[in-house]
Amino acid sequence: MIYHLCSHFGDIEVEDAGEGKARVRFFRLTPMEREALDAYLGSLELESLSLRRSGEGDITVPQGVAEAGSALGAHLHGKKALLSAVRFRSGEVKVTRYPFLEWFRGLMCRRGDPVETTTPPVADEAVAAVQTPVPVRGCPAPTPTDLREARAAAVVRKFLTGQQAADFDRRRAFLATGCDTGTLYRLTSRWTEDVTRYGVLYNMNTGERLCASSTDLPPSEEILSMLFAVEHFERRFLRSGHGTPFQ
Repeated sequence: MIYHLCSHFGDIEVEDAGEGKARVRFFRLTPMEREALDAYLGSLELESLSLRRSGEGDITVPQGVAEAGSALGAHLHGKKALLSAVRFRSGEVKVTRYPFLEWFRGLMCRRGDPVETTTPPVADEAVAAVQTPVPVRGCPAPTPTDLREARAAAVVRKFLTGQQAADFDRRRAFLATGCDTGTLYRLTSRWTEDVTRYGVLYNMNTGERLCASSTDLPPSEEILSMLFAVEHFERRFLRSGHGTPFQ
């Protein structure tokens, strides 16, 4: 079973590592997610060097999946009311507002009880679990940028290579090659922490952040437009004046 933590980009998950242990995978952490994961690992007297250095990696913890996911969710969501759900291989989904760990243990116990039948019961394996804060009625509504970003992210994937799409899903960033110079560029969504280091457009050959932005566009549409610019109009794009589109 994989336990998904509802985080900024779904970037923390817990999976079974065998022998009563779990593996916590994390990548593209926001500052809040990093703080929650740090607190959780600290409670177990553990530390992840990859968390310290890059905010990406995995670490094995001495807890089962359900226990680790429940504890980490508490650090991530604090005292917010939560909905917990488990999906079984049969497709059935069970949802509750009760504390996850006790509910899950009871649920698995009940599903494992013997039944009066001549055919041995077939175990219905739990394949995924998740916790998410209870939704709240009220305003504000999603902004136009929020809504456009969801659509833009789906469009971006259609124009990326397999590796670019994988990097975009994992990091909200990917590499592109300039059509005129062969320069390797990193394009980074402004909705990820890495943008503070790389900016939206970064020359990997020289280690230089390039001044480039289109903040009137959703983040994913912004890097899609820059992808087209560097892959098809590199020199014209880089020669264009600051604050003006290239001709």
